Amino acid sequence: MNDKYIISDIIRKKFAISGNWNYGVLFKVRWREVDMLGHANHLTYLAYCEDVRNSYSQAIGLPAHGENALLHLIVSINAEYKESAQYDDDLLVTCRTEQIGRTSAIFGYAIWKNGCIFTASSKSILFSPRLKQKIQYSDTVKEKIRKIDPEVNILGSKGH
Repeated sequence: MNDKYIISDIIRKKFAISGNWNYGVLFKVRWREVDMLGHANHLTYLAYCEDVRNSYSQAIGLPAHGENALLHLIVSINAEYKESAQYDDDLLVTCRTEQIGRTSAIFGYAIWKNGCIFTASSKSILFSPRLKQKIQYSDTVKEKIRKIDPEVNILGSKGH
């Protein structure tokens, strides 16, 4: 696991993070991501979440590229925009696994500036492009998830 994405106390204080968020990536809002009013476009928030989820997936041992790649196929997503981000803002985008079944997971996301400005959740299926089918999460991956997110709800084998 890459510890550079584990949130330190210094980062937690700088972005006024509340709650149990342990994994995050820093972003700076770029010019191409803002609208005419200087606000980050609403799709930018979702793209940041996708980037962090992909980084998180690699940290828990899921191969992202190559013959054995495993992907999270999004089934649903819900988002709440609380405050806008502007050009050149420093943001911390966090991701956590809230629930995991045999082949599905619910991820939570939050974006922090000076407190939380955005939250979202997504449900996804773990999928193998090579096999063209959904795949079960291994016990090893579940253990790595629990190390990052101790409060994760891991459903029994009959869960999903």
